Amino acid sequence: MKSQIAQTVRGSIEYTWQGHGPVVLVCHGTSENCYSNSSLMPLLDAGFSLLTVSRPGYGRTPSEVGRSNTEAADALVALLDQLEIQRCSVIAISGVTVGGGVAEGVAKGAGTTVINDRDVSSGSG
Repeated sequence: MKSQIAQTVRGSIEYTWQGHGPVVLVCHGTSENCYSNSSLMPLLDAGFSLLTVSRPGYGRTPSEVGRSNTEAADALVALLDQLEIQRCSVIAISGVTVGGGVAEGVAKGAGTTVINDRDVSSGSG
């Protein structure tokens, strides 16, 4: 899997996009990049596609793209716009404070649905 760089109105964002089907945007809360999605492979098997990004300051996404949760969320909404994704679900993993905050910001900015990581990884709600 090879990453790509999207030039958005908020700056450059590194991402990977795998699979075919409804898009699930993955928001990381720790020092993760766009290759950190192995725990979500069951979603690919279930017919979803995974859009995984490198957090600002990690991988090839510059930190200036999102120094706060709000800025990072705005950058991901800009990525969705750039990729012409009109609807997606959002999963926050590895950190409720950062990943969850960014996921909520994306949902507010793009009208998406936030899915808690516990729903996917452990099957609990």
